Amino acid sequence: MLPSKICAHCGLALRGAPTVTRTGGEERQFCCSGCAFVYQLAGGGQEGDSSESWFLVLLAFGAVLSGFIMSFAWVLYLYPDLPIHLRDQIQYILLVLTTPIVLGLGYPYLKLAVQEIPRGRLSMATLITIGTVTAYVYSARQTFRHGHDVYFDTASMVIILVTLGKYLQARARGRMAQAMRTLADETPALARRLRGKNADQGEDLVPLDEVRAGDLLRALPAEKIAVDGKIVKGRTTLDESILTGESLPVLRGPGDTVLQGTVNFDGMIVYEAVKVGEGTLQAQIERMCAEAIGARMPLQALVDRVSAWFVGVVVVFAFGVVTYYSVLKHEPLHGFLNALAILVVACPCALGIATPMATFVGLQRAAKEGVLIRAPENLERMSKVNTVVFDKTGTLTEGKLSVLDVIASADAGLNRNELLQIAASLESNSEHHLGRAIVEEFQVQGGELLAVQDFQNHPGEGIEGRVPAATQVCIVHLGTAASLQKRGMAIPADVKRPLPEAGLESRVYLGWDGAIRGVICLQDHLRPGAMNAVRQCRAQKLEVHLLSGDRSASTQQVAAEVGIEHWAAEQLPQQKVEYVEALQREGRKVAMVGDGVNDAPALAKADVGIAHQIGTDLSKEAADVHILAGDITLVPWVLSLSKKTFHHIQENLFWAFLYNVIAIGLAAMGWLRPVMAAAAMLVSSLMVVGNSLRLERVRGRRGKRAPWGSSAADSLRPKAEKPEVSTA
Repeated sequence: MLPSKICAHCGLALRGAPTVTRTGGEERQFCCSGCAFVYQLAGGGQEGDSSESWFLVLLAFGAVLSGFIMSFAWVLYLYPDLPIHLRDQIQYILLVLTTPIVLGLGYPYLKLAVQEIPRGRLSMATLITIGTVTAYVYSARQTFRHGHDVYFDTASMVIILVTLGKYLQARARGRMAQAMRTLADETPALARRLRGKNADQGEDLVPLDEVRAGDLLRALPAEKIAVDGKIVKGRTTLDESILTGESLPVLRGPGDTVLQGTVNFDGMIVYEAVKVGEGTLQAQIERMCAEAIGARMPLQALVDRVSAWFVGVVVVFAFGVVTYYSVLKHEPLHGFLNALAILVVACPCALGIATPMATFVGLQRAAKEGVLIRAPENLERMSKVNTVVFDKTGTLTEGKLSVLDVIASADAGLNRNELLQIAASLESNSEHHLGRAIVEEFQVQGGELLAVQDFQNHPGEGIEGRVPAATQVCIVHLGTAASLQKRGMAIPADVKRPLPEAGLESRVYLGWDGAIRGVICLQDHLRPGAMNAVRQCRAQKLEVHLLSGDRSASTQQVAAEVGIEHWAAEQLPQQKVEYVEALQREGRKVAMVGDGVNDAPALAKADVGIAHQIGTDLSKEAADVHILAGDITLVPWVLSLSKKTFHHIQENLFWAFLYNVIAIGLAAMGWLRPVMAAAAMLVSSLMVVGNSLRLERVRGRRGKRAPWGSSAADSLRPKAEKPEVSTA
């Protein structure tokens, strides 16, 4: 389910220019140099945790050797007047102890530098290789010539500290991949497939790849749902937290959708397989998460170019320092040490992880709250949003409409039930939420649906089809008043009469033979949290707008109740697009919040499209952000999170660059020894990681903080206990 091009070590999707190495004559690609180093030092190709364990053994062995090296080196530093023979012995011991580190742990740096230099590419490996090899070769030469001033401790400690930093980087990216693998692990391996046309001939346990759409499957209590499907028998409560982040189980019965990987709590159900394999919602989420984490922000491309330029400038500057001290001050050794410190401390590790680290934590934090962000660049765009446009029906309102009344005109020649039968027959071919309410009302009353021919859907206007109406078969139009009036149909006076206490009322008109024959009135309710969501948006100084295809009276009432000043009613899909374009021409950055399907054009046109109610096929939806948890207050929450994430990225880049510039200056003046420079480089990387991890403590929509050390994988695991049940 993951993309085919993945890192050979951690399994993340490869984006941009991957790190390429050759191992055993075979070319392998890695998402970062850290993964490449861990893979090569571990022997390449070991399975599971054994690869990392072997790497840690090598790193620990190198650290022990470095400890002995530092001890002997300090003897030379503290006692410069040692006898020649004793000094020579200590220097030979240092040479023996340092060689395995330089040729072992340092080999991946040397190999990568040799591969990159002919291509005209300079990276961290170039800096480390030049610095450590120069220190090692110089010290070995001094040892063989019985000279003084050896720097084996510098060569060894630089490699150990830098390798430790690369390991931490690879481990952080490994956590990303592990979160994806954890989601995949929630998929059951087998399904209970029922035999016989009537599912009355027993069942077989079959692998998931043998399940086909249309198969009838059974789920017992405490089992996981095998594929996306629809319940045909039984009722139960399901834990859908693995996909939505919502901790409360939900009631499900015949006709309801069930999703792969969710947990069946207490009922036996039979469900029909609808989507299998990579068509399931879980597979789509897994694929999108992997692609989002592997992708890069536009800002990261700029950082990569600056880092490459920065490395070249540092190399030239280091040679300039050597030349200055050698020619003008006649202190070549001093110049060499300063240049070595410059090369080590200038390693752009912190710059390289400043953006992806904060991006990953931000994406992970959103996932814990049930918000799926398609790509990192959406975080950057959301951070600049200053205007939020909400759709009305199904977004600020529940979208679970009920039929309030059915009114037939006097000249229709039909009674209430006959008019409802015609409307339900047409709407049975549509997936619109208004249609579902009409069909459900007709099913409650009983009766058979009429055959519909030549069905057509006109988005934003209505539907039409050839249906038996009254005593003849004719084309019936069902939709808004404006759409039917556009076809030359007038609203009869007996259909215009107001309804008492209609509340958030929507009206659907039916017409044929050039006249409107009746109206169906439906009632909606304001979604819990709608007023709070709007209030939180305004608290962030965001301008809030409301769009609806519904009539003005209903739209105005919703706007007044939630506190929105800017609203527009009776908007067709194209008019919603034009509304968004008008805001953008004013220089505003617009986030459009809709149901993900009916508002697809406006969602695609907005700077950021946020789908609040999603279907089971994310690939067909135009939204950049999907709110899986069904909580409208997550809209202002994720906008706030994006601003905090981008702020942390800016902080990371600023402090990483400033840290490097100051450290390079200190190294050039001789105030920073090479060993201290290696430690300083590690500290700068840890600062970036620590600042990024602060995002994990951002409060959730219920005001709770995520616990320290929790990961995305934690939020993907089903809860062990069964709390109270939600009927959502």
